[in-house]
Amino acid sequence: MYKHLITLILLSCFLTAYAQQSLRGIVVGDELNWESNHFNLTLSLSESSDVEIYIYSPGFDPEDYRAEQRGEIELGDERYDQGQGQVWSEFKLNHEATALAMKSYGVEKHRQDLFFKGTLAAGEYALGSSFFGKGKNTFVYSFKAAKQSALSLYIEAYESVVNPSLSSYNITRGDWQLPFSIYNNFNQAAYIGIYDGDGAYELEFQLRNPRGMTEAQTVSGDLEWLDYGLKDQGRYDFFFRVPENAYQYTNTIAMRANCRLRIESDAFYCVSPANFRLEKFISSPQAQPSQSLNYTLRLSNEGGSWGLAYLEDILPLGLSGEGFKGYVGLFPGEVKQFNITAVVTDNAPDNIINTANVSSPWGSTSASASLAVYRPAPLPAPAPVILPTPEPVVVPVPAPEPIIVPAPAPIIVPAPTPVVVPAPVVCTSPCGCTSPCGCTSTRPRNAATSTCACGCTSAGDCPCRL
Repeated sequence: MYKHLITLILLSCFLTAYAQQSLRGIVVGDELNWESNHFNLTLSLSESSDVEIYIYSPGFDPEDYRAEQRGEIELGDERYDQGQGQVWSEFKLNHEATALAMKSYGVEKHRQDLFFKGTLAAGEYALGSSFFGKGKNTFVYSFKAAKQSALSLYIEAYESVVNPSLSSYNITRGDWQLPFSIYNNFNQAAYIGIYDGDGAYELEFQLRNPRGMTEAQTVSGDLEWLDYGLKDQGRYDFFFRVPENAYQYTNTIAMRANCRLRIESDAFYCVSPANFRLEKFISSPQAQPSQSLNYTLRLSNEGGSWGLAYLEDILPLGLSGEGFKGYVGLFPGEVKQFNITAVVTDNAPDNIINTANVSSPWGSTSASASLAVYRPAPLPAPAPVILPTPEPVVVPVPAPEPIIVPAPAPIIVPAPTPVVVPAPVVCTSPCGCTSPCGCTSTRPRNAATSTCACGCTSAGDCPCRL
């Protein structure tokens, strides 16, 4: 792998106090036969923030080689094709399956380039770099965030196969060098792999454990991995040097871990990955056809890292409604709940088991809830209702109060004055009357001489005329 050529570190950390974070890295070209020509970081935001990502020297600068001997800044760009081939780099920023930024760079002088500027929601973002050709490219990332404390950088576990995250360091002759340290906060044994050590004649390796004891370690061979166990929790220091009689003056190695590595200013911190726990609850353990009920899914992350999981709940036979399908991202300690409403169908079985599943790169789990379906017995036909003949209702009528009509006051009719009708007399007077007071004589009466013998009391009353 052209070990006689000087190569600088693939990754070293220069994290300033939280005003800005910077990382310097090297990506080995695809024609140099290493496992990978990629270098990937994970940018994690615990809350939404405006973010700027700068890349210093994203392209290949042919004048960088041995620039330090000319009193200039030397990053570590090198090519091994005598300038006859093509070399170029690519950078990508992705969120899940969505590309947020993508740029390619060719042969150019060192310069600063604003790769991305924008607002990023809480979550994790993959920042990757690739290099093509017979050489290696060195660059420096700078990260600025409005809420800098919300930003963290990680190297994922076991990414050397698909999207490897290799941390390479250049080891030279002389004194022991401490290129990196690792804190094991994994709550279990961690394993650190060292790649391409070229054997004991080309590299010496010592490991100091958290108790302060330093022990010599076996060195991996050419283009080979060798894993070293970190059984205790605490800080481990990795010391390397090139022996005086080694063929190479420098030696480039790579490192990977079986745990997620959080990049801090003093060391890599081995943290546990996301660990999802799924719980399921039902509003009632019993229901009858046409009845509505609710399911609650509770998903929590009990691990040490943010993680993305696929949650699925498909309603089984006997339940109608919409289930749940989708990706859920959770930070350590975060919990999210999802509600599902379902209706029991008429043809539902007597027992329904509804199972939800969650899967992630770190494993899968499920949770179930059981429902008993009951059907009430049909009610018997109602008996005819026979109403009894109602008893006659005798309403007592009170005797009417006697109406006393007062006797009418006697009408006293005065006795009529008696009419005295004189008894008829026969007129014997010379008048010639033959009936009582009925003289028919028309002879004028001489009042002076006549007398009335017809009952008249006076001469003037006698109707007889002489």
